[in-house]
Amino acid sequence: MKLFSKWLICFGALVIAAYCFPLRFTVYGGIFSLAAAATVLWLVNLAIRPLLQLISLPITLLTFGLFSLVVNAGMVRLTDAILPVIHIRGFFLCLLISLFISLANSVLSVKGRR
Repeated sequence: MKLFSKWLICFGALVIAAYCFPLRFTVYGGIFSLAAAATVLWLVNLAIRPLLQLISLPITLLTFGLFSLVVNAGMVRLTDAILPVIHIRGFFLCLLISLFISLANSVLSVKGRR
């Protein structure tokens, strides 16, 4: 159930970004393309992100954890590079999408502890 909720958060963040920034976030194929992008983003976050966070641990410690947002934005950019059905223009939007995902995950984890 927790894995499905993480996928749902990725999907929700992509839907919010596509709705709020239609000129900077292009989706070819509608909701099914967003579902595919959420699946790829979820898999990238499961497989590649932990390794990159481990490699970037010294920089993350120096920036008091803020560099982890850059790593997360890189995962969104990687998802954009993998899938031809979405196109995200600009690193700032990738950073904003990763911020949506991080905030939703932290709200979900606080709710799950109660």
